[in-house]
Amino acid sequence: MKSIYLKYLGVLALNSLLIACAGIPMLLKTDQYCKAEVCNDIAVTRSYPKLEFSEQTEVVKTPVFKLQVPINGTIHKSTLTKKQIVYPNHTGLLVEQVEEKDFMLDIPKAFSKSRFKVSDYPAIMFLNRLQQPEPADYYDRYIWRLALANKGNYFNSGRFYISKMNDFNLYHAEVQVGPITDMVFITVKDAPDVLLKIYNYGLDKEVFNKVLASVVSIPVRGGF
Repeated sequence: MKSIYLKYLGVLALNSLLIACAGIPMLLKTDQYCKAEVCNDIAVTRSYPKLEFSEQTEVVKTPVFKLQVPINGTIHKSTLTKKQIVYPNHTGLLVEQVEEKDFMLDIPKAFSKSRFKVSDYPAIMFLNRLQQPEPADYYDRYIWRLALANKGNYFNSGRFYISKMNDFNLYHAEVQVGPITDMVFITVKDAPDVLLKIYNYGLDKEVFNKVLASVVSIPVRGGF
């Protein structure tokens, strides 16, 4: 069971799931890239979660972010940017700092060629509709369609939210993708070329919201 669970921990909502064709990505060859009803929905704004941990926690860090998670978890496949945490009750968290190279892009370095930054990716997903006018630029349109295609692929509950606090934007979708119950992207103003991706694998909603509330950015100088 654990091997199956860990397989799901590696699931990414970053690829288009559409195959490139004759050098032109399928995303740009068809207008049928986002067919779900949710493609024309946008996120509901709600209050930023509050940090109110009463239980013991431990700190998890990536180069740009740090957060608190419940103790007693076992960390698998830990790298500088990615942590997979499994708890005794088979719940878990995937925490990953994502940059352009981590996306499965049919157009190499599409973000670098586009006006959109990596931090714009969740904003497009959560705050835009399929029926809106698309960007005219080739690379901008590809990123736009990539984000909306993944919205249609994964946001199957119809419940997704955006919260803002100071320089942080928190994008939260409740989903039903295998054992994944929540997909979250967090961006910070001072680091537009990265985002923090957090997937919840059945952790209690209240506890998970406390994890989200604990996310802070790590200063380039000085540290903690």
